[in-house]
Amino acid sequence: MLEPHERFAILRLIQADRPTNRQTLQTACLYAAQVILAVLLVMEGYRLWGSPAGLWAVVSAILVVQPAMEQSIATSAVRIAANIIGGIAGILIGHFLGSGIWQFLLALVLVVFVCDLLKLDLGLRTACVSVAVIMLKSEGRVISTSQERMVAVIIGCVVALCVQLLAEWIRKKIGWRGPDMSAVMNPQSSAPHSNSG
Repeated sequence: MLEPHERFAILRLIQADRPTNRQTLQTACLYAAQVILAVLLVMEGYRLWGSPAGLWAVVSAILVVQPAMEQSIATSAVRIAANIIGGIAGILIGHFLGSGIWQFLLALVLVVFVCDLLKLDLGLRTACVSVAVIMLKSEGRVISTSQERMVAVIIGCVVALCVQLLAEWIRKKIGWRGPDMSAVMNPQSSAPHSNSG
């Protein structure tokens, strides 16, 4: 069991350094509405389409929706690029060498070095997860699994961006400025500067 002072130390590691106020609650409401709408659109689209790959579109939509539009565009670009890198590595290794454990590990190493060469640090983990999903859950269908996943990721990202564009349009139409994202996303800029040492 952790001592009380140890629990607080752990909380300081994981909690954002920001207040909870009206702006952050508005941001939370806006984010929740956007995530719900994006997920419902993706789930209904995949239900009508009859495809089981909708899970990856839902995951992508959730990961792409961000409090600020600029963040969503960057997040979706990173996610799409990372999944393409992971998908291509999984396809190439799986097609030419098979899909055993050593081939999977080789694909992971390949993805790490490709991401390093492309300076895609933010997409490294996603690319590695993409390889794992494609090669470990493909049951001999590496190429079709990776294609389904890449298409689903792109669909999820596009739906999330469209939902955010709609939200931005509605906010401007009704004249709601919305939360000040600079204060929420960068609390240090609004904090008073100290003159210590």
